[in-house]
Amino acid sequence: MKLEEAAYLVKQTDVKRWGIVHTAREQSVAEHSFRVWVLALSLYDYLVPVPHNSNDREAVSYWALTHDADEIWTGDLPSTVKKDIEQIAPGALKKLKDKVLIEHIPEHAARARGIEGSFPAAIVKLAECVEAYGYYIRYSYNTPDRSVILNFLTENTEKAVASLKSGWGANHFNDEEYIWKWINEAKARI
Repeated sequence: MKLEEAAYLVKQTDVKRWGIVHTAREQSVAEHSFRVWVLALSLYDYLVPVPHNSNDREAVSYWALTHDADEIWTGDLPSTVKKDIEQIAPGALKKLKDKVLIEHIPEHAARARGIEGSFPAAIVKLAECVEAYGYYIRYSYNTPDRSVILNFLTENTEKAVASLKSGWGANHFNDEEYIWKWINEAKARI
């Protein structure tokens, strides 16, 4: 990783997550990415318990730490806003992310294109869902919209599991019960 890319990525510390959701403490994109990194490597090692492809494991590691790098410039857009943008202009968020990354950290943009849609990206997405759920459970207030947010986070987790199962048919990836065992244990521990 070049110093220019590293200098941008450390700025994730300054970007606040959960902008429109009230939580007991603030979380930065950097903290979120670190937590996703830890969970993604745990999930990868759980699903691929034999000596594994170090390229996949390295891609999981890199993607977990950098998957939200565009938010250094865009901020952490609320999921409701992302959903509305995608309904109005399908593909617009991807185009915005690509534009921002190509403009500011082109080496990362090129590497990201090679990871998006891959097995490592699916692992990171599921870890990201579990991290968000765990963080929200631990730090959210008991507000009237709490159950709506938890339902949304659960739906995202279910979609991530379905994506993982449908994209990679070997080993334990098709065994939904095996995947949910890890998810539930991770949620209970974080």
